Amino acid sequence: MKEDIKLLIQLQNKDIELDKLRYRAEAIPKEIEQSSTVLNQYKEEIESSRNELKKLQVSRKEKEVDLESKENDIKKHNLDLNSIKTNEAYKAKLNEIEGSKKQKQALEDEILVFMEQIEQKSLEVKQKEKEFKEQEAGVSGKINILKKELEQVNQKVSELEPARSEFVKKVPGKLFSHYEHIRSGRQGVAVVPIDGENCGGCNITLRPQIINDVYKAQDLVFCDSCSRILYKPSLLEEENKSDIPSEENKTDTKSEANEESVQSN
Repeated sequence: MKEDIKLLIQLQNKDIELDKLRYRAEAIPKEIEQSSTVLNQYKEEIESSRNELKKLQVSRKEKEVDLESKENDIKKHNLDLNSIKTNEAYKAKLNEIEGSKKQKQALEDEILVFMEQIEQKSLEVKQKEKEFKEQEAGVSGKINILKKELEQVNQKVSELEPARSEFVKKVPGKLFSHYEHIRSGRQGVAVVPIDGENCGGCNITLRPQIINDVYKAQDLVFCDSCSRILYKPSLLEEENKSDIPSEENKTDTKSEANEESVQSN
């Protein structure tokens, strides 16, 4: 059973790495979309400011046309003065000319306001265009980095998935089914070490019998609370130690090598 647990631990490590990569592969396109949205917002703001500028320019042009028309009216009225023969008509024409002059002044004032607004709006458009270019350079660079990262992540996943499938063949079918069932409902973690008297997954205090069964390692032991498969922490240490030749083994190996050397001589 120890070997089966070790297989599950190794499988879980592979799955955790794959889960992280898949999560990243899902997150990157969203980050790219968010970055693109920032640029699109700048574009929309620039386009809106440009449209406002065009409206101001059109309004100014309309006022300039009105002003030109009013100036022509004043010239015509002044010429009409020469043909007027009565004082009353003359005074009336002067009043008319005076009214036109006031209207002309009002139009000139409005045109000046439009000119100031156009100047301010033009500066605003230029500033936003400058900011957009600065943002575009940075965001485009970031998007390119994210795209390269996505390629690398997908490449890594495509390499690890076949390796994982091959490794699964080493795990007994029933054991693998238990593992997959638990893992699917426990955020990808099906096998956990006990932590003192607690479950390393949900941290609940374990019954003494459960702890004893874990240390015996004669069968699969499950947490009463989260149903994860439990193992003793020293199991991994034992596995690591088994990979390192002991001093005794090293000595035996050297002795055997020396004997073989003497015999060959």
